[in-house]
Amino acid sequence: MVFKSLEFGNITGNLNADLLLQTCMGLIRPMQDKAYKMYNAGAYLHQYKQFGIDKQDFDSCFARIEDTYASYQAHHEQYAMLWLGSCTNCARSACIL
Repeated sequence: MVFKSLEFGNITGNLNADLLLQTCMGLIRPMQDKAYKMYNAGAYLHQYKQFGIDKQDFDSCFARIEDTYASYQAHHEQYAMLWLGSCTNCARSACIL
């Protein structure tokens, strides 16, 4: 993973890495929610179907998004515990989520 250096990096580098993670996490969730709503409403599915994209493809993509978010969350929690101790939103300090 890109963020393995959390254990050995300096506080500034890790703070920047965590800020990037939190920013990505803040962007992923609203887009994911919108994608789920559109998918459940059947929006544009007929257009995807004509190019051979089916329910399994969407399920696979949604699973990858969930995995990515979980990975970002795990790295954020690792950073928070390593450098900061704890936060108000996710029981770790200095979290902006």
